[in-house]
Amino acid sequence: MEESFEGAAAWTFTIMADPSQVRAARSVRIDFEEEDLELALVTWLNTLLAEAGTHGLVLGRFRLVRDNGHWQGEAWGEPWRADLDRGGSEGRHPHHAARCPMARGFRSPLPSGCLSRHWANAVFG
Repeated sequence: MEESFEGAAAWTFTIMADPSQVRAARSVRIDFEEEDLELALVTWLNTLLAEAGTHGLVLGRFRLVRDNGHWQGEAWGEPWRADLDRGGSEGRHPHHAARCPMARGFRSPLPSGCLSRHWANAVFG
């Protein structure tokens, strides 16, 4: 199960940057209690996104260990660099511009289906 959660974190951050380009210069530790697996996944991903945003990091490597309902994880990354590949319409996700109204210049107060990419733009410029 832990490997699946690590994979979900990797895919989440792959939207923001190619993990092969992210150096493991800093780490964040995550510690939480949750018995329900679905809620544990949401807690894991939300906490990683919050930690990355708070510290201005892009994360590229993840480790998570579970002992019943107690979860301990660590993620490694670095402060955002301008030369990191963000994907997007010209990168790994060619469908992005066609599907995302924000990529076509539309500004909505509601989150779009491509929120992670725009979250990265908002946090890292």
